[in-house]
Amino acid sequence: MGSTTMKPTTSNSSTSSSSSHHTTTTTHHPTTTSKTTTTTFAPTPTLPPNPSPPAKWWNVVYDSNGTNCMMIRFAAQIDVTYVTVDNRTVATGFDIPSNASVNNDLSICDKASLSEVFVLNFASHSGADGYLVAIFKKNAKTNASSLFELMVSYPITKELFPGISPKFYGNNCR
Repeated sequence: MGSTTMKPTTSNSSTSSSSSHHTTTTTHHPTTTSKTTTTTFAPTPTLPPNPSPPAKWWNVVYDSNGTNCMMIRFAAQIDVTYVTVDNRTVATGFDIPSNASVNNDLSICDKASLSEVFVLNFASHSGADGYLVAIFKKNAKTNASSLFELMVSYPITKELFPGISPKFYGNNCR
């Protein structure tokens, strides 16, 4: 909001005559103007409630006979914090949907390997594909696996990331 204020000015004028002295004072009142600027912020997305695990297990198999390598069942909510074009920090999030499907072409199970890769595909709110990749490392002595790396990729849309620069639309958040 800007304003302009002019200082009052006073002027004195004198008129003389032989019988009296006359003084006139003039005061100018300041003129004030103001400009109102309205800023509209994008709505802050509402984080979804806690997700429920899917009813079925996601399976990755070793071979065409259907021998299970991994059976995984979980519920996940991804929370993301980002900065809008007007420099506000905003939180958003989404659930990995329970109808996600295992990508058997990219998931890797090899009995001889010490690494296993689990890839889960899911559709985003905008219909674009997102995916989750979990890499497990196997202990050679115990044959037990533990999570080594987890990555999620999700398309950036104005619906999920309101107020983000349009130059990011269509890119994936990783």
